[in-house]
Amino acid sequence: MRPAASRPKDPTVALAARLDRLGVTEARWRRAAKRHLRQIARDLPLFDSAWVDACLREGLLTPFQAEALDGDRPDDLFVGPFTLRRVVDHEAGEPVFEASHAGGRLVELLRLPPDLRAEDADARRAADAAAVLYPQVRGGPLQWLRAVVEDGDAAWAAFDRIEGETLERRLATAGRMRPAEVAAVAAGVLTALSHCEALGHAAGDVRAGTVRLDAAGRVVLTRVPLSPVLRPAPDFTVEARPELCDGTAPERIGTNAPPSAAADRYAAGCLLWHLLAGRPVFPHGSALGKLREHQRERLPDVTDFAPDTPQALASLIEDLTAPDPRDRPASAAEAAALLGTTPRPVRPLPKRKPPRRGNTPAKAALATAAAAAAFVAYPALRDALPVQTPNPPAGVAAVETPFTLKADADGVLQLPSGDWAAAAITTSEPRTLRGAADGSTRILVDGDWDVFAEDLTIEDALIVCRGTARLTAQNLTLRRCRIAVEHDGPAVRWSPLDASDVTGRAVALERCVVRGGAAVVALDGPARSVAAENVLAVGCEAFVRIGGDWPRRPGSLSLTDSTLREVGTLLAFGGTRADRGQQIDVRLRRCVLDVFSGLLVDAPPAEAAEAGRRLRVSAEGCVASAPIFRAAGGELLAVPDGPLAFAGPPSLRAGDSRLIDAGVPLAADGWPGVRFSRTAAAVPPAGQTR
Repeated sequence: MRPAASRPKDPTVALAARLDRLGVTEARWRRAAKRHLRQIARDLPLFDSAWVDACLREGLLTPFQAEALDGDRPDDLFVGPFTLRRVVDHEAGEPVFEASHAGGRLVELLRLPPDLRAEDADARRAADAAAVLYPQVRGGPLQWLRAVVEDGDAAWAAFDRIEGETLERRLATAGRMRPAEVAAVAAGVLTALSHCEALGHAAGDVRAGTVRLDAAGRVVLTRVPLSPVLRPAPDFTVEARPELCDGTAPERIGTNAPPSAAADRYAAGCLLWHLLAGRPVFPHGSALGKLREHQRERLPDVTDFAPDTPQALASLIEDLTAPDPRDRPASAAEAAALLGTTPRPVRPLPKRKPPRRGNTPAKAALATAAAAAAFVAYPALRDALPVQTPNPPAGVAAVETPFTLKADADGVLQLPSGDWAAAAITTSEPRTLRGAADGSTRILVDGDWDVFAEDLTIEDALIVCRGTARLTAQNLTLRRCRIAVEHDGPAVRWSPLDASDVTGRAVALERCVVRGGAAVVALDGPARSVAAENVLAVGCEAFVRIGGDWPRRPGSLSLTDSTLREVGTLLAFGGTRADRGQQIDVRLRRCVLDVFSGLLVDAPPAEAAEAGRRLRVSAEGCVASAPIFRAAGGELLAVPDGPLAFAGPPSLRAGDSRLIDAGVPLAADGWPGVRFSRTAAAVPPAGQTR
């Protein structure tokens, strides 16, 4: 037996806590220790650095995270609900980080200058207004600003993660590009610029370092429209990086002219020249020297440097880089027509196979050093000026009333009457989304609606779900909402930010009506409690659906004064391992259970009996349409049953589902079921269809 003195000592409490926050559980770091720690530490004392190295070699940490944990400021790895993973790019002297959310999705984060943090700053208002347009351009050729995330005394810009390499990196790896590839890049860049022009924004920074080829070979213009905010005017100071001046239009030099669509087209022409020749138009000199060259000299003929350039492409570059903006194509679409080709993927470079992982500490150290030296920081620029006010393009679905995501002092985002695109409503802070009191605010969920917040409340809204509302929050409350589900999925798909939190993980519905769908609430994580008070569910397959394993922690499901009308079952369980789960306390008070199957829990045959035994059910003052069993072949629940009669047909009107006859004697103090007031029941939802 190994002596106790020679056994691996656990990491410090501080390191263990940070590893857990990074998603490295105790089981994982112990497995890493078993595989690597003895070889790394040998006979040396087990400092925290040895544990970090073991996790790095096991692949549980990225080299960037390992370096930060070994440094002086490991808590800088966390930005709000995000965890920084690696540096993927640079923008205006600041690193651009790949970051992961607690829910698993990846974004890119860029720290904003202090000038942008002030809520009353023009630049901050411009950034917030641009974030509202994000749902209209997501997934296209623009890496558009998604949101501004607050973290303590800093503000961060969040963008979707775009896998791929910049054209700058491609040139450094493989040299100048072939004319056919440049033509494909030209079509993609001009398409991206036409999107910017339609949205009323200038890209502001088109060069090899800001154009990326994604994993499919498509051209994506990155960090739009933040560049005009960060660099509203050309910088020719001594500290300025010369590369930032490549493609600066002559009319912007010495005039303080703001970024414009015409200047973007000039920069696009310079970029195409750069790709064909394999070097910038003016490769030498300082930032000031480059600006002078752009102002005084016309670009050389690209065929002098790349003789195989087709005449159509050379002529397009000449037109785009005309010194006078009036001599350039009037729009990016017009320039694309001159090119005569459509965007198509660019052949990605073959990927080098990673070297086999060795067993020497030297190789692990080299990997960390190489990742740390992959990028060189540029000097920071702190200027910020307002950009143009966004104008949604014709034919693009937008909210009827433009708004900025600014909450009041109580954290309430007020949505006036009208239709609102759900994807335009995003937040990462505790928020209350409140519609008009008369119920005339409609939130249209056309695709997946992803919202992340510590505490989220949605009030007084009609939510039309043609896609799934994916709400990630420790505590979620729906109050006085009507949800019409027009697809096969659930009305709400909920998951917690932190599955280990013992105080959060609560879902509550109050005075709500839900019609259609696979479930009212689908749980993608362990909920401590799901509560419904005065809730009507009509035509749903299940009230609550558990898709994964049976919860490993005790939980509760309570319904009070609620009606399930033409609902398949109260609880649907499509997962496994119910025998390893904990008990769920089901409390039913004055409810009407019009369920098709007569089951409280519907599960696969192998799991149904065990799942039924995991329920502790209490029912008071309830009535059902048929005998209620906990599960197929399981124990019968003592609830009076009889033919149920309602005041009207199944609809989003709560008054139509008021119970008028149950076929059995009921309590004298009022019949069970949904108890909306007459006023609330009489308010017709905006655009309701039965």
